[in-house]
Amino acid sequence: MKILITGAGGFIGRNLIPKLKGKYDLLCLTRSKHPHLEGIQYFEADLRYLYTFQERLEGIDVVINLAANLWKENHTMYLDNVVAVKNLIEACKKKGVKRFIQLSSNSATEDNITEYGKTKLEADKLVISSGLNYTILKPTMVYGKDGGRGFTRILDHIKKYPIVPVVGHGKTLMQPVYVEDVVEAIIKVIENPISIKKSYNIAGPKAITMNELFDSISKTLGKKKPKLHIPLKVIYFLTNLMHPFNKKKRMSKEGIKTFYKDANLDIQETINDLKYNPLHLEEGLAKSIK
Repeated sequence: MKILITGAGGFIGRNLIPKLKGKYDLLCLTRSKHPHLEGIQYFEADLRYLYTFQERLEGIDVVINLAANLWKENHTMYLDNVVAVKNLIEACKKKGVKRFIQLSSNSATEDNITEYGKTKLEADKLVISSGLNYTILKPTMVYGKDGGRGFTRILDHIKKYPIVPVVGHGKTLMQPVYVEDVVEAIIKVIENPISIKKSYNIAGPKAITMNELFDSISKTLGKKKPKLHIPLKVIYFLTNLMHPFNKKKRMSKEGIKTFYKDANLDIQETINDLKYNPLHLEEGLAKSIK
């Protein structure tokens, strides 16, 4: 079986590829070369432009789409999250690819206010109406060793500051998922016909508050640090103030919005169909934090 993995250079790809290597014939699509792709067949392309990759889908049995834009400008996000999926679907149809696995997000819902959530939802709708044998996986915040952008930022703040800044009241519900649980879910749907034309929530075993997440990370680090809750209006003011100097986009209104949407997901169907058994947060953090 030949599998094309898009977004292979990212955090999920770095953890997925070693598990598939040797079992399947892999072809990876990236925008640039990455060390973990050594010994793997790959090519550089841009999903926003169909001509850069369409011919490489000849003979592909399964496409696993990991590519996504989480943080960049809204117009770029639309191109990367919607236009790219539209192009992938078109290429799959032209080249006879039947199986399509879409890594979406728990934020892909009708009531989500983030541009990321809106674009991922639009992409999911394209996948559902494509006629392909699809499976959509919708993870929450993914964490793990050396990766997970949101998690890494929280970890860095706890390590760096004597008092840890928290956006707002800290009572927003979160359900972080360990990266290897996401990888196992992807692997289990590749050849599992029960997962065809279904969407699955991929999350940790239970929801916790943002305050509890910060405290759990601090405990794993062996550090007990007080938290400083900063009102949303203050965060927005600082973001606007720092915008001209914020070259690395460490703060953005789009990113701040993600801290105000509860994630309290039902994963029972995932457990039933995929024999999904996610790690509890304490176990995952112990594996993730040096």
